[in-house]
Amino acid sequence: MAKSIMLYYSGTGRDPHGNPGPLYSYLVRAESCDSPPGSGVATIVTEADDVRIHKQHFVMSGGADAALASAEAHLDKLHAGLKKTRTGD
Repeated sequence: MAKSIMLYYSGTGRDPHGNPGPLYSYLVRAESCDSPPGSGVATIVTEADDVRIHKQHFVMSGGADAALASAEAHLDKLHAGLKKTRTGD
């Protein structure tokens, strides 16, 4: 299993607590699957008020790492132009 927390932000605004805003935070969890062999699935979860995503990315090869990369590419496209911080596996 692989997991990562991905943060996207503009760096130009601030929320009431002084954090950079707008700020979008996602947990991405990926696992390898047995059927078909080598496949993987990643799930994106957020609880942000203005962007709600609970999406799965399925890949036929490359396992958890490829599924995580697919989910990250999706989020990068969704938040094009924003700064990104990634933590985790």
